[in-house]
Amino acid sequence: CLAGASDGVLYAGTLSGAAFFDGTRWTKIMEAENQAVFSIARSEDTVWVSISTGIWQLSVNKEEVVFHPLQAPARRIALSSNGDVWAATTGAGLAQWDGNKWSYFTTANSGIPFNTVNWIDEMKPGLLWVATAYPNAAGGVVASFSDGKWRSYLTNNSGSSGSEPLTIAHDSEGQVWIGTRSQGI
Repeated sequence: CLAGASDGVLYAGTLSGAAFFDGTRWTKIMEAENQAVFSIARSEDTVWVSISTGIWQLSVNKEEVVFHPLQAPARRIALSSNGDVWAATTGAGLAQWDGNKWSYFTTANSGIPFNTVNWIDEMKPGLLWVATAYPNAAGGVVASFSDGKWRSYLTNNSGSSGSEPLTIAHDSEGQVWIGTRSQGI
């Protein structure tokens, strides 16, 4: 995975760790050494690194390093405009870090379609789009989350193919694009 920061620093995660490039040299992120890194995100002062057991929170100036365990690995980290950290987990639903604790949106306590979440992104302030997958079969559902309410985009109410959504992006006009496992974009 790759993540760029506004100051030009590039972060890279691999199956054996993470590092950042400051324009001159690569430096290992020691907390992720010998760990598979699934996602990296950076705010102005914090780097978030997802490994199989949770997410490392590292201050950019390296004065603070904190590990936040998760109930399942996070495939994607997204930072929302209000400062929350969101983690798309592989079986524990969508996790939200509010600065103190994780809260989980699952099929048992919310309208999220499935607990396997491949992707999360904030399309505009307060509007999240989530790519979910069937737990033991091919396919999945895209959903949006805003003001505490979920909306699922199914084959009968949208242009969804029903293929497993892997990634979501949006363009400058607000059009949502979904990359799928077997049906293209």
